Amino acid sequence: MTTSQTIFDFLISPINKNDFVSKYWDKEFFYIPRNDENYYSEILTINQMNEFLSRNDIRYPTIRLAKDGSEVPLDNYSNILTFGNYAAEGLINIDKLFSCYYDGATIVHQLMKYSVDSLSKFTNELEKHFGFNVETTVYLTPEKSQGFTAHYDTHSVFVLQVYGSKTWRLYDNVKDLPTLDQHFVKAQYKDTEPTQTIKLLPGDLLYVPRGLAHDAITTDGVSLHITLGVFPHLWLDYFKAGLQNLKEQIAFRNAPMDYFLGDEKKQEEKFNQLLDTFLSDLNEENILQVLSEKVIGRQMKDGTNRLLNYTRRKSIDANTRLNRRKKIIFKISQDKQNASLTFYNKTLDFPLNFLDAIKFITSLDSFKPSEIVGLTDEFDKLKLTNKLIDEGFLTI
Repeated sequence: MTTSQTIFDFLISPINKNDFVSKYWDKEFFYIPRNDENYYSEILTINQMNEFLSRNDIRYPTIRLAKDGSEVPLDNYSNILTFGNYAAEGLINIDKLFSCYYDGATIVHQLMKYSVDSLSKFTNELEKHFGFNVETTVYLTPEKSQGFTAHYDTHSVFVLQVYGSKTWRLYDNVKDLPTLDQHFVKAQYKDTEPTQTIKLLPGDLLYVPRGLAHDAITTDGVSLHITLGVFPHLWLDYFKAGLQNLKEQIAFRNAPMDYFLGDEKKQEEKFNQLLDTFLSDLNEENILQVLSEKVIGRQMKDGTNRLLNYTRRKSIDANTRLNRRKKIIFKISQDKQNASLTFYNKTLDFPLNFLDAIKFITSLDSFKPSEIVGLTDEFDKLKLTNKLIDEGFLTI
């Protein structure tokens, strides 16, 4: 990726974002042939997968197995972990795992972004760019095998072919714009000819919109691909977020009992009155705040150098160069007493006079404590920066 590209530019290159959104997003599949084995090398490689699968501490649900459209029972590839009186299911037995893999099972790495640093950074950067949740699932499929049979997903996906090849078969649109609660449904396409057949090679990209039936199969070797599941806020989510604010108003916490007394007209009048109140109180800024808090709370933590930072704390002075973890999604807020910084799933409260200093720190990639504006006392500047280092917002 070049320094001038955003992460999404890199993903869909050479098409531009405006064309992609207007022509393809939630409408049509989108295929970019690159056949460049190094295109995704900064995100994930087959060597990293090899290293991960050499470990003896992998636990379910980090990975699971699927074969010909069915889940492989966990007992087939796991043991019970015992440690003294402690016992827990789901310790992956590598011998059993590879035995299933050699027999045609796909290894589905559901939580790979927590295990491979480069994939973690890529996912966090995407979430920072999009402002909504992104999930990464990695599929390792042996030759002449299929993990899942034809189905549609309730969210759109980008398929990044990392290693080997995989043939994707696209069918018809089963359901227009399904929502997440319209659950995964298998589509019966065993004897149906696909409308499109696309063989992905390393570096290729395939976008499959939600509701479009598809399946994939390997033919001539091992395949490794990443599926990016994207979860943008729907208009439904905007209005649901607006409804959440109603619980703070006592009028909406009353029970509508007029119908019980036989006064349906009064009930209707009250409903229309509350509806007018709801519509007049809808505020996009407040709604976006509710939605952003959900994204902030789900973001994966970047723990790089947390321990080393702590060991170096005593060496920090006013002229120490500090860096902000740039992929963190955060929010600054204030009330009558506190200035608050929210990131990951926590909120840090500071005295209100720290507000300008927090805004300064969050606006820069790098700075020295002596440069912080809004605070004049060097002790306060170091107190603030040390706290943000300890909590994982800054790094040395």
